[in-house]
Amino acid sequence: MSSYVTKEEFKVLEGEVEGEKRDTFLSKRASAARGLDGLEQRLDRVERKLDGLDLRFSAFLREFPGDS
Repeated sequence: MSSYVTKEEFKVLEGEVEGEKRDTFLSKRASAARGLDGLEQRLDRVERKLDGLDLRFSAFLREFPGDS
């Protein structure tokens, strides 16, 4: 058995390695996208809470004006 790899065999192996790299990249990209989606949802909830606090604070200021 020869320890040499033919050019054709090398090309096949090279293609398999590139395919693995591509699959790994796509998997990591999908995972990052899911993480960003979760972060976006949390930020939306924080924004809604801050909007609610802003409305309450504005109402408070109207009800209890300062000494100015």
